[in-house]
Amino acid sequence: MTHKFSRLTVLILISILALGFYLRWESVSRTEVIKPLRADAGQYFMYAYNLRHKHTYSHQGLNTEIPDSQVKPDAMRSPGYPLFLSLFVDGLPDGKMLNRIQFWQALISTATILLTFLLFQKLLPPLWALGVSLLTALSPHLIVSNSYLLTETLFCFLLVMVGWLMVLFFKRQSLWLGTVIGCAIGIATLVRPSLQFFSIGLVLFLLFHYGWKMGSRYAAVILIGFAFAFLPWIGRNMVTLGIATDQRLAINFLHHGMYPDFM
Repeated sequence: MTHKFSRLTVLILISILALGFYLRWESVSRTEVIKPLRADAGQYFMYAYNLRHKHTYSHQGLNTEIPDSQVKPDAMRSPGYPLFLSLFVDGLPDGKMLNRIQFWQALISTATILLTFLLFQKLLPPLWALGVSLLTALSPHLIVSNSYLLTETLFCFLLVMVGWLMVLFFKRQSLWLGTVIGCAIGIATLVRPSLQFFSIGLVLFLLFHYGWKMGSRYAAVILIGFAFAFLPWIGRNMVTLGIATDQRLAINFLHHGMYPDFM
């Protein structure tokens, strides 16, 4: 269901986007994060720092006595979010650097609101799509997450983008658009690997929905797009480390999950 946007729809959408950005900027500018580079955030930062300044993908901490010392490459975390952070990590961490990152995360989160509208206006009347966008703008989780150097903001944006592209694809099938969808899924997987098996389910659905002849063509271009975005990471790991992926985080997660009420 596609609708032409009236002036009123556009005006309301702009107002929702402005409200969403205001709430996000107020949150990041007024929130004081204690030890903003602790735990996962610290590892993401060190990956970005080492990648930009030492040209090595590693979460090894900075040696303050020998700043130019070499670091050992690893693959414990996927590179999507550290690559984003590397755009801003032009030196040692300080308040200005963290503020720039938070500002851009607030912008990305606002862009997620726009993508949400573009997605749902293909499925619902404009008023309902605006309602979904407003709920997205007011979501406390999406507002607060921008204050932290974690993957949530970027991954949510990419996930909604994948959904929007898929709606476009099912409205009007295109091999080129299928390739773009595959690339988007691959990039999102580099941010959070939990999406890595989504392509398999999507391929099976395409084969079921469009039949073997057309479904296999669409599935092929999506897999090609996914491979184009994701396989360089696997190739780097094989060449540098001799392994495809580092399973330490997954093993640690499963191990701790074995203990009920574990604190």
